[in-house]
Amino acid sequence: MTNKILYVQYSNPAGYPPLEHSSQLIASSGWAVRFLGVGIGGVDTLTLPQHPNIKTSLLRGLEAGVSQRIRYFLFSLWVLSWVVIWRPRWIYASDSLACPIALALTYWPGLKIVYHEHDLPGDRGKHSRRPVLSLCRKRLARRATVCVVPNENRARILKEQTGAAENVKCVWNCPRRPDVAPARSAKANAPMIVHYHGNISPAYVPETLIDALAKTDPAIHLRIVGFEPIGRESHRARLTQRASALGVGDRIQVLSPEPRYRLIERCRQADVGLSFNPACKENFNQEFRASASNKAFEYLASGLALLVTDQPEWRTWFVEPGYGLACDSSDPDSIAGALEWFLHNPAARTAMGESGRQRILADWNYERQFEPVLSMLEGRSD
Repeated sequence: MTNKILYVQYSNPAGYPPLEHSSQLIASSGWAVRFLGVGIGGVDTLTLPQHPNIKTSLLRGLEAGVSQRIRYFLFSLWVLSWVVIWRPRWIYASDSLACPIALALTYWPGLKIVYHEHDLPGDRGKHSRRPVLSLCRKRLARRATVCVVPNENRARILKEQTGAAENVKCVWNCPRRPDVAPARSAKANAPMIVHYHGNISPAYVPETLIDALAKTDPAIHLRIVGFEPIGRESHRARLTQRASALGVGDRIQVLSPEPRYRLIERCRQADVGLSFNPACKENFNQEFRASASNKAFEYLASGLALLVTDQPEWRTWFVEPGYGLACDSSDPDSIAGALEWFLHNPAARTAMGESGRQRILADWNYERQFEPVLSMLEGRSD
């Protein structure tokens, strides 16, 4: 009988590259993979890449309120019906709202659970306003066959907060080897495209970036692709308005969310990848984010040099090995200085991107990172 795995996520799974990568690897091993999720907001425009062994079903998302509570109950029944009828061997749960459902399924005879925690819930990893979710997360982490987290610090925190012990595996948010672009040659300076994709909010795309652009050579262009989180819907407009006010409106593109394959294509057309991380000691997700950042690895896979925040973790991961430069993301002069250096040193810029691309091929890839988990799924390890 074909091995089956059911991914359960109370959001659109196409918005999470690690789910795309793991499902592709599992499906390529001959498993039948089914995603059950919920379409929410602008993320509805995203889709997972096609694979003959992967199927996706989404419920239409609703606004918060009583209707959303009813939809969550119906979603839970929907998942249960799939377990009864389809009879998967494994459940792959990967968000906070999937925890209660996955916890209940840990009691299903013969069913094994993967709990993948992309981000720690709430401030410092606690559901301060959702005690039920916090309790379910704690129990699920202990009962799951394996817990997956994006780095060692997140693993330590999960163990401390939940009591999970030997079942925690670190899987960095790297791209797969097929995502790696061919080697590139140094190109002419005009234009030099600086690329960002992801969460378009002040924390990750500050207005200082636009101020910096206005201080640089006209050959430097900025492209931003992504979504605005709830509560930050006006930031995209502020960025474009700021650019127009400073006379650089023709040097910036701010685009809506796109499927990941399209983002990879855009990366390959760019020269520098932007990955800023705000300083926030109250949020573990921002404090320990280097290996949890999909975009930095995706930029390297495309042969881009990196511009990252001048923080110890980011310097250790990306600057000291020679994959890019660091700057103070709150200082337009610091950003502008780094961008000008990239513009006037195209050979060094290209060498940085190539070094990072080679690192992705060698060991910063999802095939290597996910192998211990895939081995466990297939019963090749204890």
